[in-house]
Amino acid sequence: MKRADVLLAALTAPDRKVFYPVHLQKTLFLIDYKLPRLFEHRYDFQPYDYGPFDRIVYSDAEVLRRAGLIEITEVPGDVRTYRATPKGIEVGQKLLVAMPAKSADTIRQISNLVTRLGFKELVAAIYRSFPEMKVNSVFKEHA
Repeated sequence: MKRADVLLAALTAPDRKVFYPVHLQKTLFLIDYKLPRLFEHRYDFQPYDYGPFDRIVYSDAEVLRRAGLIEITEVPGDVRTYRATPKGIEVGQKLLVAMPAKSADTIRQISNLVTRLGFKELVAAIYRSFPEMKVNSVFKEHA
């Protein structure tokens, strides 16, 4: 499956439909980690300021935006949000149905879990599970 298709499936899977950049990056990182064979070409997540990051995630999101499948909205504070359009939800749901049920369930679980967490909680949780992704971090956990 193309990376952008997995991204769209992830955006249409959760109960909460808005992703911030941290949600988008970490959701795709976890899907890539749990379901590597799902991808035709995998992402190449590297340790960055706030954990695993691959700039290609944003390029894939832009492809989906141009196709009318997702909205990318700028919010105050120069942060973007990502959300599937009605057309994107329809296509994304079809992608989820077409893939093996276990893969679709994993994507739903990851998307729901990640989008329920705030920025600090999410980054801290990723670092606890993947300490190697903390190497270039500027994030400071507070006890």
